[in-house]
Amino acid sequence: MRKNELSVSQWKLLELMRQVGYGRINNLMVEKGDPVISPESSIERDLKLDAEDIRIKTADDSPLKKKTIKCFDQLGKIKDGFIRKIEIRGGLPIQIQTIEKIII
Repeated sequence: MRKNELSVSQWKLLELMRQVGYGRINNLMVEKGDPVISPESSIERDLKLDAEDIRIKTADDSPLKKKTIKCFDQLGKIKDGFIRKIEIRGGLPIQIQTIEKIII
């Protein structure tokens, strides 16, 4: 999967993860498998005062990292739900905490 294959909302989340660098993205809705950033969404940043910022912007057609692909695959499985938190390290998602609707 490549960056240019993402939906607009996936692209926005990818860029937000890159901007956060280290920290968390909180309170995202998931609608039809796509992340939705809302007024309730927020970010928390972990800042190391003695570290350099080494985030690198990648080309639009570059392949996505495995962790990013897994993140978007998981969102697709949720379909409609709520992400309490996405843990970000080095601009990459490492853990997702979700709240999902129970379908009976």
